[in-house]
Amino acid sequence: QQLELLTEKVKELTERKFNGLSSVELLNHTTDFLNQHKGDIESILGEEVDVNISCISKEASKLRRDLSDAESLIGIQKDKLQSQFRDLRECAYRIHAVFVHSGQASFGHYWVYIYDFENERWLKYNDSYVSEVRESEVFADTTGSTANPYCMVYVRAKDAKEIVNTVCRRY
Repeated sequence: QQLELLTEKVKELTERKFNGLSSVELLNHTTDFLNQHKGDIESILGEEVDVNISCISKEASKLRRDLSDAESLIGIQKDKLQSQFRDLRECAYRIHAVFVHSGQASFGHYWVYIYDFENERWLKYNDSYVSEVRESEVFADTTGSTANPYCMVYVRAKDAKEIVNTVCRRY
């Protein structure tokens, strides 16, 4: 969200909405114009123009700082986003369980496939029945069927045998 806000701020500060000029460019051109024609303007208005030029220059400087700060923060945010999951790119996960529902939203039947890492097998828990099944059944294409997986559980591969203890039931 912060990245979006900063990007919007940069867009606003660099948008060429004044005869093809951004706000900063417009203020810089105005300052240049006033400096070039300072004598003429003072003779017409009868007052010093330096205060106005100074105010416009300060505003242009402030906008340049705001733009620079926003661009810098955008770079920092992008770096954070890219590095946030860097260490997870090389972390392998294994699927541990697949929950399946057959039927419709208001009724149906549920069962779960759970992988037993210790014995390297898939078990199907269906009501009071537990059976060993082939992996092909777990990952079968259910397109057109009312039986669909709705939740899958993954575990970090290197920790699977230590943190997962499959429920032991005889079948």
